[in-house]
Amino acid sequence: MKFRAWDTENKKMLSWEEIRHLPAESLFSDVSAKRLIPLLCTGEQDACGSEVYEGDIIEDAAGRKFEVKYGKYWAYCPESKRKIDSVGFYLKAPGLPKMPIGPLEEYAKVVAIWDRAD
Repeated sequence: MKFRAWDTENKKMLSWEEIRHLPAESLFSDVSAKRLIPLLCTGEQDACGSEVYEGDIIEDAAGRKFEVKYGKYWAYCPESKRKIDSVGFYLKAPGLPKMPIGPLEEYAKVVAIWDRAD
């Protein structure tokens, strides 16, 4: 697993290279204190070759923007014709149902990275 982290104290993103060498007890205590907010890498790249992380804002060819999230969502299974619970990366946008991220390199580019605590 690969992460980056938002440093709430210094208001900046810390790369995987910056956090991977931190002692675990330091990293986890900072996460518990909400000084660092870890953001998981999806393992996917966008159409420009950039890695995509939880919290990134992506844009599709039609100009629609979505936030990349991680957690529980439901997906429609055409074979059983019902909704099923899923856990993983999904896209969220106002007025649209949550949807799996799919092959981001085929249709989306990162237009903003997560930079807030909400």
